[in-house]
Amino acid sequence: MCYQFVELYSACRCLYYQSAIDRCSAYGQPGHKIQQRTIYVGYACSSHSGPCDADLYINTDINTDSDIDTGRETDSSAASTVSTELTIPEGIKEDTVETLLHDLLVEPDLQYLWPQLVGFSGTKYLARRIIANLLRLYSQDLRQEGQSTFKVKASRFIRSRRYQIARHIVNHHEVEIREASVKPEALETQAADDVAEQPIEAEVEEDEETEAEDDEDEGRGVLYPEIHEFLFCSISFQNFKASIKLVVASSSLIESHTSVFTSMINSSQTHFRNLYDRLSEPPTNPKFARIRWTCGCGRKIYDDFTETRPDSAKDLKTFIDNYRSPNLSMSPMKDPLQVDDDESQSSNPNPQRNRFIVSELLRAIKNAFQAQRPGKLPKEEPGDSGLDVSGCSSTLEGAGQGPNHNFLILCIPFMRWGIKAHQPDVCRVRSDRDFFKLLRATHSEHNASHRWKGLRRVSAIDFVQFEIFRNELVNICSSASMPGAQAQAEYEYEPSDTDPPIGTNMLLHLFENPDHADVLPILFRRFPKKKLRRLQACSQKGYSVGWGVQFVESLNGYAIFICGCIGFALCLLTSILWTVLKNDVQGGFAVGAFVLTFFLFISSALRYAVF
Repeated sequence: MCYQFVELYSACRCLYYQSAIDRCSAYGQPGHKIQQRTIYVGYACSSHSGPCDADLYINTDINTDSDIDTGRETDSSAASTVSTELTIPEGIKEDTVETLLHDLLVEPDLQYLWPQLVGFSGTKYLARRIIANLLRLYSQDLRQEGQSTFKVKASRFIRSRRYQIARHIVNHHEVEIREASVKPEALETQAADDVAEQPIEAEVEEDEETEAEDDEDEGRGVLYPEIHEFLFCSISFQNFKASIKLVVASSSLIESHTSVFTSMINSSQTHFRNLYDRLSEPPTNPKFARIRWTCGCGRKIYDDFTETRPDSAKDLKTFIDNYRSPNLSMSPMKDPLQVDDDESQSSNPNPQRNRFIVSELLRAIKNAFQAQRPGKLPKEEPGDSGLDVSGCSSTLEGAGQGPNHNFLILCIPFMRWGIKAHQPDVCRVRSDRDFFKLLRATHSEHNASHRWKGLRRVSAIDFVQFEIFRNELVNICSSASMPGAQAQAEYEYEPSDTDPPIGTNMLLHLFENPDHADVLPILFRRFPKKKLRRLQACSQKGYSVGWGVQFVESLNGYAIFICGCIGFALCLLTSILWTVLKNDVQGGFAVGAFVLTFFLFISSALRYAVF
């Protein structure tokens, strides 16, 4: 058999090198073909090495004449023909999948979304099915968006490799799955119910390979450099990320499930604070720019900012308005575990993507209730909040990056007048929700021993510069302060053109309601974090200067209002009972007034006990 090697540029497929034909004894006979092996090298030739275009020119006209033959004669007879079919070796295709998988794992947003999606799914099976179906919808949108043949091939490639990609993503974040924390004594009770609900791992993988077998041929003939820009720079990819955000956000509705009574209390508290802010709102200072923001729960918030750059307040207003507002226009899916490979579905798109999100939410609700039944997954302790402060995140490990050991310095009130620094490790923070839950957990842990903590509340969260001493007590130097250029080597944060970078009232609302925050670390990036090691006092001076966040506490106005209403109701009830029992209206209300006066006196004295 005759052999010939052809080397092509991997991006444009222009000819790089064509070897001479290694002839056999049957060379030149009628019907005898030459076996050609194609090898892809480099990226693009000099003619196609300019800016990457979505429609890359692929050269299929390969000169098969033996112009570069080393002295060997060529037969001009048409009897021997050369096969010019371009084939991609199996190793090249595997490299394409690995490169795509690496880019999906280290993508700036997806590297934080994947572990959350895998974690709340509960099982590897459900996580793989959800990710595979999200990739299938992504491929359908790519096909609708792409017009050229190469774009259609890109969508088919994603579709054919969706199970392989999903399996690798789940395996990469396997540690996040909550079923790993099942107690040994609960396994026997759980197995009886789970065996009827979900197949075993071997059957799942065999089922996935069978379902993907029909699509395997659709992904052939695709090289990753050709489709990279189309995959990651298209509108479909933005919708793909938005859909993952919505699926992850739905998990908070399960974890933060509250009773009807608690919901009524929260709603009344929101209306009370909105009314109080409306009546007590000061006039706008000409030196500041006031920005308003309305949370999804109905809480209306305003903050004042100082502009360090012209029109920076407008940019911040746009940034806040887009916070937790994903734009989604993908096609629907009936159920997250239902795989419908009918191609007619992609040809009849439906913009009502909410059906898919609702189905994902229902599936998550089902898993949550299963986890809370006897013999199922143990419930997390309230104080744990699902965060290991001292642990390291596995989000970036294995993807070419290591965990960043950063420490956020929190200045929390200590005893009556002091302020003490606490420096939790924030390398496990993957979202704003995790961050604000960490703030609440740290503040509650170091404020739990206070006698009147029910009447105290955090009234402000400020960015401050301080001096830390050897006993970890701090002295606040200035408020609304961020590290300067001289401290950027020691602190990591995202610069902002406003002072403060985030409004105090907005931070306070998200601190009290972490589930209202985003599933990406958007606001978290703006906080100054100490790099590498915790801040310590200088051994010579006895103190060091640092930057962090201060918790300012005050009386809980809503709690005082409720206590006042209860006290007034008790005084009124006392007056009515005295009037009915003694038949003395004047004496009854005199006693009620005396009780009310004594109640106000006790409340005033309690003020000094709280602070």
